[in-house]
Amino acid sequence: MSTTRDIVILVATTRKEKQEAIEYINTRMIEVFQCDPPETTGLILVGKQNDIPVASIVMYAPDPASKLPLEMRYDFCKNSIDEIRSEVVEGSRWLASIPDVSLLILKTAAEISLQLGKKYMLIEAKEYSVKRLRQL
Repeated sequence: MSTTRDIVILVATTRKEKQEAIEYINTRMIEVFQCDPPETTGLILVGKQNDIPVASIVMYAPDPASKLPLEMRYDFCKNSIDEIRSEVVEGSRWLASIPDVSLLILKTAAEISLQLGKKYMLIEAKEYSVKRLRQL
């Protein structure tokens, strides 16, 4: 768990926490991208302020024999990830509804990924997200 100011980042573990996080994700995806996201699977991190969700990121690490969702959507070089597949996690639904929390939740996801033995994280990022990533 990470905290900064009055933001708390936690892993959604209970059914209620997961449902609340998924409701936040679905609402933000509609607001930001005008789309209904597919089913959310994976480890869900949620950032809360005064017990209200304000950020999220979902980490997904399938069976090493399976491709990551990003690999199925984009034309990666053949075998580009195969050698490190067991060390890769995909980050998705990286969303925030208040300033200065998106990098905090991403850093927390990176810390948790390392604890799980994942050295690399793939994230699909828009230009404004790339600017935030450069701040790391």
